[in-house]
Parts: sequence; C-alpha cells; structure tokens
Amino acid sequence: MKSGITLVTATLITICAFSAAPAQSAPAPASEIWTYWGSGTELAAIDGLMTVSNKNYPDTPIKQRVISGNTTEMRQALQVGFMGGNIPAVWQSALGQELKNFVDSGRLTPVDDIWQQVTGDKIFPEGLTRVVTFNGRHYGIPLDMHTVSNVFYNKQIFDKLRLAPPKTWEEFAAVSKALKDAGYEVLANAGGNNWTAYNLYAPLVSTLGTEGYYRLASGDLPFNSPDVHKAFALFTEMYAKNYMKNWSGYTWSSAADRLVQGKVAMYQMGDWLASYLKDKGMKPGTDFDFFPAPGLAGATVVQVDVLARADTGDKVKNQAGKNFLLAAASAEGQRAFNGPKGSVTANLTVDDSIYDTIGKKTWREVQQSNQQNKVLPNFKFLLPVELGEELGNQIAAYTQNPSPQALETMLNALEQQRQTLKEEEGKFVKW
Repeated sequence: MKSGITLVTATLITICAFSAAPAQSAPAPASEIWTYWGSGTELAAIDGLMTVSNKNYPDTPIKQRVISGNTTEMRQALQVGFMGGNIPAVWQSALGQELKNFVDSGRLTPVDDIWQQVTGDKIFPEGLTRVVTFNGRHYGIPLDMHTVSNVFYNKQIFDKLRLAPPKTWEEFAAVSKALKDAGYEVLANAGGNNWTAYNLYAPLVSTLGTEGYYRLASGDLPFNSPDVHKAFALFTEMYAKNYMKNWSGYTWSSAADRLVQGKVAMYQMGDWLASYLKDKGMKPGTDFDFFPAPGLAGATVVQVDVLARADTGDKVKNQAGKNFLLAAASAEGQRAFNGPKGSVTANLTVDDSIYDTIGKKTWREVQQSNQQNKVLPNFKFLLPVELGEELGNQIAAYTQNPSPQALETMLNALEQQRQTLKEEEGKFVKW
C-alpha cells in the first residue's frame, strides 16, 4: 500500500513540475527582404548582412526572397504584392525616380526615425542624401556605391606601348589613336540600354558641370540645347567611334573577356568588373587598373542600391523592417555586405580594411569626391522612369551607327519626350 501511495505522489509531483515549467514560446516567423541578389558575390553579400541583422535583432529575423531580374521586375513584383497584401518588410530599390514612384503612390514609409538614429546626414554623401529625400523626408537607406565613371584598362598593353593613363580628353584621344595604330581595339562595350549610357556621364559632367548634370536630370535643360549637344558630340568622338567591332552583341562579361584576352585595351564599366577580372586570373595593379574618365574634375558617378520599406499592416514585420535598416546603415552591416560584393560602403565612416588594392583606390576616390560634394548618382535614375529608359535605348541605338544627322534625330526625340513630361505635374524632381 505504501508503494502505491509513493507512486501516486511521485506522479503528482511530476505533473506539477511540468505545469510549473514556463511554456516555450515559438520563434518569431521570419519577415522577408526582397532583392534580386541571387547568386555569386551578391548572394554572399546579402547573406552577410542578414547574419548581422539576425544576430543584433534576434526577435525580428529576416530571410530573403529573390526576385529574378532587376529594378523592372522588382517594381512589378511589388505592385502585385501591394495589391494582394503580401508586402515585404524591406526591399532593394534603385534611388531617385524609382523611389519617387512609390512615394507618389503613398506606399513608402519614411525612414526619418532611422536616419536620425544613424546620423544619416553625417555618414552618407550629400549626393546620395538628395536623391532619397522627397518633400523634406527620407525614404531609403543607401547600402552601397559602385562607381560607373572609371575606365579599366589592360595594364600589360599600356606598359608595352608605354602609355600613361590619360587625364584629359586630348590625352584620351591620343591614347586611343596609339592603341589603334598598334592593332588593338580601343574600348569594350556591351549591348542593352544601361552600359552605353554609363559612358555618357563624364562628357555630361565635363560639359555641363555638376550642377548642370542635375539641371538636365531635373528637366530644366533642353536635350537639344547647345551645351547638351556638345556633351553628346564629345561622347561620340571619345567613345562611340572607339568601340570594338560588333559590341552590341556582347554581354558586359563577354565584353570583359576581350580585355582579359588582350584584344581590347579599355572598358568603362561598373567596378564589379574588378571582381570579374580577378576571377579570370588578372592581378589588380599588375594586369589591370583603372583611371577616372577625363573631364570629371574630381567627381565620381555611382550606381547605388537603396533599401526601402512600407507599412505592411503587421507590427512585427514593420519592426523587422526598421531593425534591418538599422543594421544595414551600421558600419558592421555595411562591412558585411560590401566586403563580399566588392562595392564601396555608402556609409563613408567605414574604413578601407575590407577592400583589396582596387577597392582601396576606389574608396579613396569616393572619399575625395565627397569632400568636394561631387559624389553624383547615376544620371539615368534621376530622370522620370520612362525618359531614363528612352535615353538608354536611344543612345545604344545611336552608337551603333553614329552620324551628325542621327545625333540630331536622337536629341530631338529626347527633347520631345522631355517637353511632354514637363507638361505633367510632378514628373521631374528638382534635384
């Protein structure tokens, strides 16, 4: 009888012990960041940033959803998401007009609280601040900067011909002639409506100055005005007439292969090119290097990825978005992202310890431009979206068969669209 009582007592004690134990709360479901970084160094970069965010904010974990494509596909996915109530906590965006479209539709949540907490006006270049700010409010956190105004060159070819990197347009023309005379193709280029437009920016800055660059993007300068015509004519002489044969049939990477093979000497492309050249066995500083395109007068033109958020209707997801943006703006988060990606941190308080030889040189270039307030955003994304697309299409088509008549036709077409958009209120932004 005693043993039975003991058994019952033990059972009751066990039940009470389980009852007294605190219930284990289920882990918070992960909110989503939508990006089109789906492979290679880009995937490693966003994985690194998510690791930082999830370590610092474990109660609001973040996972990635990859949207295949680029800004166009992201825009479409977000539109579907908003209509269906499936809104990510945060997403990858371009700057400028790409952000403005969502601001105009009332879908973006300002990030002023985050901006103030991270002292955004101090850590980000003024050139980036002005293109994430609308009606006095901030709507995006800059994550990285890729320079698109530097010319990469095959150092072995330059050394063989005893050529120095050109600093002026006159020197650029002389180097181009020397390369042609020695049997080399001068400039690589690739098909599509983005890559050729990059090559336009130095002639624009050279001719219009930095404020003129912004005035043209703001719709305040006619495309067929004498100064803009002069900039396009300079582009024609220095770039269009020096591109390698059949360039429109190349991708950006297959065009880079021509530089690796020693067939073409120079290539103005985003600084992601450096990682590609290294992967192909070229040593930075020995086999390849870069110089700023002539005429920039200390300016650097950059392609920037921005992170944006919206009100998802869910407090947990909204907090997850805020926490992720705090992580993304931090020095720790920027190092974790930009180190693998090979880009320069948008937060310029981060030191250069994460960069290789080319990265350190790029970092110094951007720092010097920032001191002169000459970090300039990608011109295309400052234009209304439809005009930016038209500029890319027009200049890519024109460059395949440049002539004075074709130049007039292109500039008049762009000017006609500028005038049409000027009639619609709010299409242009006074940058």
